[in-house]
Amino acid sequence: MKALREELAIDPHEFEPNLCLGAMLNEGREYKEAQPYLTRALQVRPGAPQVRYQIALAQIGMGKLEEARKTLDTLVKDAPNFVEAHASLATLDYRLHGKQDGDREMAIVAKLYAEIQAQKEAGAVKTRHNGNEMTSGGKTHGTSPKVVSPYKPGADLLPGL
Repeated sequence: MKALREELAIDPHEFEPNLCLGAMLNEGREYKEAQPYLTRALQVRPGAPQVRYQIALAQIGMGKLEEARKTLDTLVKDAPNFVEAHASLATLDYRLHGKQDGDREMAIVAKLYAEIQAQKEAGAVKTRHNGNEMTSGGKTHGTSPKVVSPYKPGADLLPGL
């Protein structure tokens, strides 16, 4: 955090340090302190999905749940493949709007993770083929790489909710 603050003292309009510091403050549950950094990052890159997501997390942390839901709803419309935003929206929907809305978002999360998994597996197969690790019988040596998702169904996606 110290290095980020020093960087911002030199140039307060750097995107990455503003975003990183805002995200770190969010993680430390210092939501009000995170806001100016996230606002500045959004001014530097208007519409940046990762900043909008951090703003929604800060809104949740401050108890502004309906406001956060609106932020997330707009975000997933603008960035439909942003899995974490869908997962956070699902959590809020379960809390605010009930099972049906939450289930709809969770179905989107499951679909997106299945697509990510399929892409990773396809990439691993392509890598093994290009790496000449095929046996004469067409089987590869070793096992498939394990893909670990940061999202685990049932995990507490939004601390404090």
